[in-house]
Amino acid sequence: MTSTALPATLQAAIDAAQAAERQGRRAEARSRYEAALRGLDRTTPPGTASALIRWIGRTYMDDGDIAAALDCYRAAFAIARAARDPAAIGHALNLTAIALWRRGHLDRAARLFARARTASRRARDARLVAMIDQNLGVIANIRGELDAALRRYQASLRTYRRLDDQASLGALLNNLGMLYTDLRRWEDAEQAYDEARRIAARLGDQNAHAMIAVNQTELWIARGELDTARHTCRDALRTARRAGNRRAVAEALKFAGVIHREGGDARAAERALRRAARLADSLEDRLLAAEIA
Repeated sequence: MTSTALPATLQAAIDAAQAAERQGRRAEARSRYEAALRGLDRTTPPGTASALIRWIGRTYMDDGDIAAALDCYRAAFAIARAARDPAAIGHALNLTAIALWRRGHLDRAARLFARARTASRRARDARLVAMIDQNLGVIANIRGELDAALRRYQASLRTYRRLDDQASLGALLNNLGMLYTDLRRWEDAEQAYDEARRIAARLGDQNAHAMIAVNQTELWIARGELDTARHTCRDALRTARRAGNRRAVAEALKFAGVIHREGGDARAAERALRRAARLADSLEDRLLAAEIA
């Protein structure tokens, strides 16, 4: 956001909003971010306003309102560009690209990630460069370019460990677990997920816990361990619903459908997949909808 220390009251308000967001209380987080934004004055660095608007957009994104999220990201980008703040520009472009990939626009997302990476390198923001490399790794993974994805993830992993950025490290390990599953490197996948779960527990991050459990379910399905997959999928659904994470619910229902189908219950599989498809459509998540179809 900015290297300038913020007033203690503003920093406390941001910390409270971020804690609420991690725990899945997005409406509360959004309200707190908006209150902090209204409390800014002319002495506050412009990057702070851009960051707050980005974070408001992130809560909309997690609610499945991509249009509202994009409006916020565009506003954050405009403020950052007017302030000539390359780090804030990079952050706004990065989140915009994520929204585009959710809508299935992978080529446009990749181009925006490249612009974001250029801005972040200009700002000498190692953490942001690592975040963008991680997202480029996700794009590579979706496209089946597994070696390229692994290189991106490993570069980000080194940076997060060096910076001791636990939240970003947990998200990266979750992505690594998925990639190792695709590569059939079962033990590496388990280790990545186990470390990611420990980090999520320390941070009290219910959204991360839900997505890790979802992706662990895929690992157990791939290994043919349906009983373990069923147990993990139930954990994912419980946690996702508690956190209000509709995307994680849709992902878990998708895998519940696979488990039912593999277990010979075609009717239950159809019900779960139909519910997952409705959720994916409501979230405008075209990639997820395509996986379910």
